[in-house]
Parts: sequence; structure tokens; C-alpha cells
Amino acid sequence: MHKEALSKYLENYQQEPLQAIIHQVQNGKGAMPAFKDKLTAQEILEVAGYVFQKSETGW
Repeated sequence: MHKEALSKYLENYQQEPLQAIIHQVQNGKGAMPAFKDKLTAQEILEVAGYVFQKSETGW
């Protein structure tokens, strides 16, 4: 997903992109399930970091 798509899909992405992605991973949205009870805090941070990094490079 490109940075522009994430900014449209995730609330507060423009102000706090990593926090917006973390919130999404933890709580889910639409067809995406919540992972807060399935992943550790460290795993959620790693997923969010990966998504952020890929979005910045155009995925």
C-alpha cells in the first residue's frame, strides 16, 4: 500500500503515521481482524514498522 493510500485509510496518519498503523494492527478495521490478543507488543511494533517502511518506498 502506498503512503497516499494509508493516509486516506488511517485516521491521524499525517500526524502520527506509526501510531496510526499500530492502532490499525491492534484494533483491526473492516475486513482486517484485530491482532492485539494474537501478537505481542513487540510483534505489533515490528509489523507496523514494516508497513510504514514499505509505504515510504512505494511498496
